[in-house]
Amino acid sequence: MPQMTPLHWATLFIWAVLLIALLNSLGFFSFIYTNKLVKPLDKSKKNDWEW
Repeated sequence: MPQMTPLHWATLFIWAVLLIALLNSLGFFSFIYTNKLVKPLDKSKKNDWEW
């Protein structure tokens, strides 16, 4: 197996960013975010957003 060069690391980083962007566009992270974080804080957040 060849040694990892900076170019290899840059390529892996770009692929990771693309994968995260793809999952984000599919609503994967927002689904986790709304289920795990927003619902417990829903009552306090509503008061903040209502002017």
